[in-house]
Amino acid sequence: MINSTHLERAIAEGLAEIVGDGRGARIRYVDADRSERWTDPEEKFRAELWAELVYKYGYPARRVRRWHEGEPCSAHGRAHL
Repeated sequence: MINSTHLERAIAEGLAEIVGDGRGARIRYVDADRSERWTDPEEKFRAELWAELVYKYGYPARRVRRWHEGEPCSAHGRAHL
């Protein structure tokens, strides 16, 4: 894949998918069986960083934990890593 991002590669290889469209679009991380709002600019950054860890640095997608459940540090009780 020439001139594509790591995230585009992850989507092409089935590690992630964009579900829905417009304001209701979500990105689904297949191994984590988790989805987040794709319209959130921060999520686009996190998604590309996640894909970079997988493709540039060789981390297994199933081992990259993007959320930490534990002590409440926000209203929903999870911290993005």
